[in-house]
Parts: sequence; C-alpha cells; structure tokens
Amino acid sequence: MVLAVAGCGGSSSGSNSATQTISLTRAADVSAGAQGYKTVMSMRETLPGVGQVTMNGTASFALPSHAGTMSMVMTIPGAAAQAAGLGTLPIQAVLVPGTIYMKLPPQLAEKLPGAKPWWQINLNQVGKLAGIPGISSLLNGTSNLNDPGQYLYFLRAASNGSVKNLGQQSVNGVTTTHYRAQLELSKLPDAVPAKDRPAIEQLVAALQKRGAMTTRAIPVDAWIDSHNLIRRIEMNYTQPVNGQSAAVALKMDFVGYGPQPAPQIPPPDQTLNLVKLVQQHGLG
Repeated sequence: MVLAVAGCGGSSSGSNSATQTISLTRAADVSAGAQGYKTVMSMRETLPGVGQVTMNGTASFALPSHAGTMSMVMTIPGAAAQAAGLGTLPIQAVLVPGTIYMKLPPQLAEKLPGAKPWWQINLNQVGKLAGIPGISSLLNGTSNLNDPGQYLYFLRAASNGSVKNLGQQSVNGVTTTHYRAQLELSKLPDAVPAKDRPAIEQLVAALQKRGAMTTRAIPVDAWIDSHNLIRRIEMNYTQPVNGQSAAVALKMDFVGYGPQPAPQIPPPDQTLNLVKLVQQHGLG
C-alpha cells in the first residue's frame, strides 16, 4: 500500500521536463510539510480468479505524529462472499506509528476468539512474520511511512525526463495543474526521509530478489494547486500475485490541509492481536 506525485505552474504540455520535475518535487515537499490532511480515497484491484475488489472511504491524518483514522467500505466479489454476508464490509481503522487497529463488522468479529471488535496489527511483528528484511524497520514505531501520506514523499521518485505538464484542471472546485510522471521505484530510498532510507533499500532489494516488479517505473498523475499543495493523486499499475498479474487503480483526493484531531485508540479489552492469533494457529 504506497506511492504519489506533485507539481505546480501553468506552462504548456511538453514544456521543459526538468522544470516540471522541480515543480513536482516542490509540491511533494510542501504537502508533506503540512500539519495534516483529509483525503477521500478509492482503490480497485482486479485479482486473477477472484474478480474486482474495491475499497472506498475517507481518512484524516496529522502529519507531525503520522497518526489518524480511516473509514472504508470494501466490496468483495463472488457468490460465496455474498451468501456469507461478506460481500460489502464496512471497516474502520486507527493508525498510529507502528500499529494499525481495524474494527471489523459484527459478522466477522463474532467468529474470532473473544468476539472482540478490533484487530490490533503490530507492523513490526508483521514484518518479522513476512520474513522480508527491511519491512520490520520500515514499519517501526518511528517511521514516517505508516499513513497514506507516504505517497507525498514518493512523488520525489519521478524519473528524470518523465514529468509532463498536461494543463489546468479543476479538482473539487480548486484550480490545479495536472502533471503526469513515471515513478522509478529504485529511487524510492532517496525520496523518503533520511532515517527511513536504509529500511527502504533493504525492502526494495528483498522484493527484487523475490521477483516483484521493482525495476520498472509506475505511471502516476498528480494535480497541484497554486499553493504547491497536491490535490489529487492517481496511479494505475500491475503487481504479481501467485505468478499472475493483478491490476491496481488508486485515487486519493486531498480535500483539506491543516491540523487534525488525534485518533482515539481502542481499549485493550476490545482488541485482538492478529499476529499472535496467526502464530497460535501455526501459520506464522
């Protein structure tokens, strides 16, 4: 779950790409430096043999603390999911550095031990369970990359010469400049804050070893307003799933920048540690 874009200006399409790259990088820096943001998100993933899974929702994050909340609705295809009442799932999430809390719908929560409504997902534990070097340190409690705002950083990984200015467009009533670029995944370590670079380098190397598509560029579109704030990011790419390709479409509208309220962390008696549950059942 990661990537993004940025820029500003009003020059015509096909103008000097170096200038456009500077505009994109400046917008990434300005947006990532805000106190917080609100976003409306959608994701569509077409899985081989499964069909199309969609997620739509909203999020609010404070960037200094990288903590926030998300409210999503997931739609799962298939007659079996529909028959089990799992075709449409409302999901709430609280994200703080190092941990994600997910509130499950009752039809799922009641099937788990204790029927607790919240999953607690320790990202450091997930990294170790996955066995990929770099994930544990990347997702530790001090990382800046634990919220959707990570895409603001990733826009700095645009390939040289790939950034194009596609002209002005209105996004949610705000006049913006539309940019298109190719994100070069090998440049991600240089796109994130210095303290996160070693972990990103390890992660990219491990994914390359496992055959993930980390050497090719990913197309990204970004819309930037006159204040150098990113207002929309769209990405369409494919990723390997069990030897096949899954198509992913991601859209994030940044509808507001500024301070955001601190999230309310669920009490311990309402949470179930997901990683421990997996390990207890011999899956980890």
